[in-house]
Amino acid sequence: MKPLVHVLWRLPGNLLGLLCLVFALALLASFPILNFLAFGYLLEAAGRTARSGKWRDGIFGIRQARIVGAVAIVGWFLVLPIRFITSLWTDATLLGGSAAPSLTFTSRLLTLLGIGLAGATVAGLLFAGARHARAGTETTRTPFLVRARDGLLGLIAEFQLPKLFFLGLRGWVGGVLWLAPPVAVLLVAARLPSNAAVLVAGSGILLMVPVATTLPLVQARFAATGHWRDLFDRPAQRRVFRSAPWACLLSVSSTLAAALPLLLPRVELPPRDLAWLPALVFVALLWPAKILAGWAVHRGEYLAGAAPLGPLRTLVPRLLLLMAGLAYGLGLWTSQYLDWHGTASFLEQHAFLLPAPARAF
Repeated sequence: MKPLVHVLWRLPGNLLGLLCLVFALALLASFPILNFLAFGYLLEAAGRTARSGKWRDGIFGIRQARIVGAVAIVGWFLVLPIRFITSLWTDATLLGGSAAPSLTFTSRLLTLLGIGLAGATVAGLLFAGARHARAGTETTRTPFLVRARDGLLGLIAEFQLPKLFFLGLRGWVGGVLWLAPPVAVLLVAARLPSNAAVLVAGSGILLMVPVATTLPLVQARFAATGHWRDLFDRPAQRRVFRSAPWACLLSVSSTLAAALPLLLPRVELPPRDLAWLPALVFVALLWPAKILAGWAVHRGEYLAGAAPLGPLRTLVPRLLLLMAGLAYGLGLWTSQYLDWHGTASFLEQHAFLLPAPARAF
């Protein structure tokens, strides 16, 4: 009974932390350079799951996100009245109404109040840092500011931002190298006359099949080991598949299917204010897919010591996997006719890279 009560007691806080973490990752994924942090988190989720085989290990940082997110939410709600009155003052000033002088005084007063609320938000961060330090090795005899400083620094260090950034950067570079040949062939095919384009596009789609069916697993294995060579270790991926074919099929199919909804915003570009929505969909769908990829790699590595399954027992999942890769290649070729930017859709490899436009590809 006590464990159940403990779980129920912590459930609201964990849900808040999970939501804050998803929105934070989506926000990071919406900005160039910073999106490597979000991509690195997803790869680290796959790597942790691949090392332990436990799905829950792919969800980390919830406690830290809950602390920072709670302070940010409170600060945002405190600033709402100021933003509202300021908008009224701006409208009255533009219209030249008689209410402008009083609203000007009110706006200045609320600006000072806003400064005070910003200070209160900073104080909230300091108290959160002090509480975080108190839960660690710091004692109550340590001065408050020292505990707050150490707690905030410890909280930031627990996010492991440099590790996530470089993991995401290396995973992105490896993904680009994998995808460059088939994407280059598809780009060439899109610029050829119709008769020649069919043959060249067909070869590009066929080149995409082994990439699409291999890259999710090699990225997960790379995240688990941290070795650059594992990003290109195709024989190891084949051993993983022979040991756990159905798990690999499930993870790869989930990854490819999760990228399909991200093609919809490309049909009609969303308003600038909603430009972060594709990143939110990216995180919400690709996070579970990365965890599944890590789980499949763990099963393949764990069962690798046993006798691999014979060709007949892996025939059905192999055919299904090839069909999934072929469907992805055909969908990628078709996306140029639906995407707002045409052939630029070939560069939007959401299943393997980043949600932001991959113009640097």
